[in-house]
Amino acid sequence: MYQSERWMLWLTGAIAFFGLCTVGAALMQWSVMGGQLAEMKSGAKDTHDLATAAVDQAGAAKIQAEQAKIQSDRLSASVTEMQKESSAMRDAADASIAANRAWIVPVPMTSTQVEPWDRPVNLHWLNAGKSPAVNVYGTAEYEVGRLPVRTVKFSEGCKDLKQRLKGGMWEIKTSLVLPGSPFDFTLGNTPAEWGSTQAAQIVVLVAHGCIWYTDVLSNRERTTEFCYEANKVPLGSTPQIAVYPCWTLRRNPLSFH
Repeated sequence: MYQSERWMLWLTGAIAFFGLCTVGAALMQWSVMGGQLAEMKSGAKDTHDLATAAVDQAGAAKIQAEQAKIQSDRLSASVTEMQKESSAMRDAADASIAANRAWIVPVPMTSTQVEPWDRPVNLHWLNAGKSPAVNVYGTAEYEVGRLPVRTVKFSEGCKDLKQRLKGGMWEIKTSLVLPGSPFDFTLGNTPAEWGSTQAAQIVVLVAHGCIWYTDVLSNRERTTEFCYEANKVPLGSTPQIAVYPCWTLRRNPLSFH
């Protein structure tokens, strides 16, 4: 065999060998790509499964939220109904207490109360309720002047007077007022100008005060605010004192400051 033929045989073998290698590499590459494709398909399926599961979970969560809202609405309705029932029971209890507790009120005046000139001013009250009043006490502040009295320097309410009681302001006390029993309130510590007024003068004493008491039914302290006028009126040889509530003989009530 010639040398040239040997070279041709060797080259042909080399070409065949490299061809086989190329085919093997192609087969290996195809195998790898097939595996990757399978993994991609598997990953896509997993992603689809996850997405499906997420949709299912979202639907379940929505159903749970709707059920929770229904339960919340039912609970809210129950609470509202319970509040209504509680309010009705409280109103009934308050009405029962109001109908049966102690009430310290002024005795109705069918006409102007008239007192002798030199007597103290007496206010007549009573317990109009159905249960006793205990720890009953009261006080009053005054203004003295000539008619007409248009404005007095009093504060509405009883808070200020109660504070002044702690500072030693005069007061009247009684431990018990039974149902239907009177509570006579004598105005004490009246101004000197009122006591020294001459019989020929027309002078008015304005008394603003409060009465506090505890009704035993509710064991609660109650308060009654009042305002009275007392006029010293000269009537010949028998001057008198006329007493009436501030609002009785006036179209416009006294203004408090």
